[in-house]
Amino acid sequence: MLRTILLSGFYMIVGVFVYSAQFDITAYGAKADGTTMNTASVQRAVDACSAAGGGRVVIPAGVFLTAGILLKDNVTLYLEAGATLRAPRELSQYDNKQRIFIAADSATNIGIAGPGILDGSGDAFWVKDEKYREKKDTWSGASHNAWKAIPRPSNIRISKCRGVSVMNVMITNSPSWTLHVSSCDNVIVDNVTIRNPLHGPNTDGIDINMCREVMVANCDISTGDDAIVLKATSAADRRVSRNITVSNCRIETECQAFKIGTETLDGFENIVFRDSFIYNRSSDPGERASAGIALEAVDGGTVNGVVVSNIVMTNVRAPIFIRLGNRGNGQPAGKKIPGALKNVVIENITAYHSLMESSVTGIPGYRVENVTLRNIDIELEGGGEKAWAAVAVKEAEDSYPAPRMFGVRLPAYGFFCRHVKGLSFSNVRFRNLLPDARPVLYCDDVETLAIDNFIAGDVSGDEALMRFVNVVDATVTKSPAPRGAKLFLKARGAMTKRIMLGGNSIDASSVDAEDTIRNEIQLQ
Repeated sequence: MLRTILLSGFYMIVGVFVYSAQFDITAYGAKADGTTMNTASVQRAVDACSAAGGGRVVIPAGVFLTAGILLKDNVTLYLEAGATLRAPRELSQYDNKQRIFIAADSATNIGIAGPGILDGSGDAFWVKDEKYREKKDTWSGASHNAWKAIPRPSNIRISKCRGVSVMNVMITNSPSWTLHVSSCDNVIVDNVTIRNPLHGPNTDGIDINMCREVMVANCDISTGDDAIVLKATSAADRRVSRNITVSNCRIETECQAFKIGTETLDGFENIVFRDSFIYNRSSDPGERASAGIALEAVDGGTVNGVVVSNIVMTNVRAPIFIRLGNRGNGQPAGKKIPGALKNVVIENITAYHSLMESSVTGIPGYRVENVTLRNIDIELEGGGEKAWAAVAVKEAEDSYPAPRMFGVRLPAYGFFCRHVKGLSFSNVRFRNLLPDARPVLYCDDVETLAIDNFIAGDVSGDEALMRFVNVVDATVTKSPAPRGAKLFLKARGAMTKRIMLGGNSIDASSVDAEDTIRNEIQLQ
């Protein structure tokens, strides 16, 4: 069967699968008793299928204990209804070199399909961390931090393959990253269900690592670590990730729901995340997603061209986190060079019961470029204190990127933006369930800033609605001062200039600036 997928303007040939040939693993000696190691039997079926030109290796109903299966050209591993392929709970039962539940390397036209279950037996490889001290605040900690992994296998790892299909299957109880696709072309992951305990350490859902022409669609993921994450991990085998679309997914996680990074040793181009729902069933701050949308470039790679649209999220900590840093993994010591993060559009986002502020941040001398945020509605739980508005935010250039990286709180409850060139807010609205005494927006070292129809929640305290520090070429239009506002905009910094206000339903008393720049602010 030839699959051709239209992916963001590119046609993607997923592969040719010949399903007429069926290779039942029981014909090769596999036993569905849950205790017999069937690795040799399943591998014989895979080898025979590939040698015959391809087809399905069928796992019938029952529980088959298996480890170290290597998929080969033109083979689809097919789990029938009621079938479970289960990984062993002892590391000694894995191949000493591979220690992988299911793998493929340099193969063509391979697949895994359902409706059966792949069970990684992950809980056998996690133990309680006796040194863990629980954190109850809203910005750090997660329940999986209370657990640590002992030596463990990989779950599913597909490397350097072309024509990969993972469809209609449930993957559960992964010991580590659940589905890792690395340096592959023409990949489709469709209607896959992932169920890992939220406390499972490093149990990423789907890791797309240095791949091209990829579509992830209709997946339902609940996992402890990042849910759908794009990476570039290799310093030796660099490869730009390109033409990747994620759509119509349902995501629950304690970390980032959709993420580019953390490992960004090479670039990312033409990335789309759309039409998805991010949620968490718990009200415990430590069990909520760290970020709904996280775009990161911290290891020298360039992220260029990302569109995120039509996303609903509830019970996340930070709705949006965009970070250009200089951690420099994979680079020579003392020669770390930041990459770039540019040309990002995030639109049609609704977030309910968010705990933390969103942020767009670069580092001194290296700005995030050309970010458009439009049609965004964020509800926050609020409660921010006046003292937080005066917090000095550290640069943290080489720190691990996460919403909590700057400290306990940021000096704005809506967006904190620093070291950015080309930033646009349009039709952005905030609502606080509890009063928050901070500004809704704080911009520092921002050039070319456009704000239109920016609607803040009711104001608590006497802080300015917006704070600008060293902002150049900014317009603020059609953004009304909310009820209780005493000061609309406060600007400072020797570099601040060319700030224009227009049609904002304010009066002159609600605009304030230091004397050195007062003449640059015009009220129209």
